[in-house]
Amino acid sequence: MDSANKNNLSKNMSVIKFFAIIAIIFGHYWNVHLVPIPLMSHWWVISAVGLLIFSISSGFFTSTRYKDSYEFKSFWIKKLYRIGIPFTIVNILLLILFLIEKKDNILSIQTVASWLGIHGIWTWLKIPQVGPYGAGLWFMTVLLIFYFIYPLLEYLNRKKTISFVFSGLTVLLLLIFDHYFPLGYTLWLTITGFPVGIWMANNEISYSRLFIVSVLILTLIMMIILKFFFHVKLFSSLFMLIISYTAVEICKFMVLPSIIYRIFLPLSTWVITMYIVHMYLFVSPTGYFSIDWLMTLSLIFCVSFFVDQLSKKIEEKFKDHMMAATNPV
Repeated sequence: MDSANKNNLSKNMSVIKFFAIIAIIFGHYWNVHLVPIPLMSHWWVISAVGLLIFSISSGFFTSTRYKDSYEFKSFWIKKLYRIGIPFTIVNILLLILFLIEKKDNILSIQTVASWLGIHGIWTWLKIPQVGPYGAGLWFMTVLLIFYFIYPLLEYLNRKKTISFVFSGLTVLLLLIFDHYFPLGYTLWLTITGFPVGIWMANNEISYSRLFIVSVLILTLIMMIILKFFFHVKLFSSLFMLIISYTAVEICKFMVLPSIIYRIFLPLSTWVITMYIVHMYLFVSPTGYFSIDWLMTLSLIFCVSFFVDQLSKKIEEKFKDHMMAATNPV
């Protein structure tokens, strides 16, 4: 992929991920409040596609950036800056909030797990949540596991034949797990995005714009017809994976109005914080769903802006300190 397409993809994915996280938050907010709108019971499909886009993007851009220059220490330092700092700030803010609210069991083994980003293990083992920490953080655990095993996944994608076989079998196995071992949330389906993203980075395939847009539209139509008219759900996960894959492919050539980039690219740096913090900031002071949703979203935006700005300042301090340590006067 040339630099122009790569830059275009990066910008478009940043914008799409911002809207994806809002869709995910909205789905979670609706689930908490259970507003009686029958069509909303299918909103999880949009949330699932949003999570798939996150995982495909993570796999693709991690491979693109590090496949020729992976170094353990620098890799994890960058992840510490990007995820560790805002995650720690959010946990400190939550600790203050929980103390004010006098929550029970604030300090427990699950608290430590939440601070380390591995509380998803408790979720997967169906261990009841103890204390206020750990709400909806299973994706963070999946992401950390992906970062740890990324060098192995990259190695298995070095040769095209092995890459196709390994990625294909992995996706097939995960789709089988998704069908036969459902967990009530889209763990298996979301995980498929990581190997797909790495495969995309190592096996660039050129599609015509008409073809890839047609595949997206036809897949949407097929999923809707099978689901709503024939009540067939067997292929839903595969359809969602195809929709997510084609959406990422479309981002390579799609050009949005410049005002969209000016508005939403700066906000895309909030995505990680919005994901971490949103389950703790649901409010419903008025009893009117629309008003309460807008108030919740505004609160999440405010907290995310604060955490983002503070994270950047702490990152600058860290970098200045490291530079001074490596280059003493």
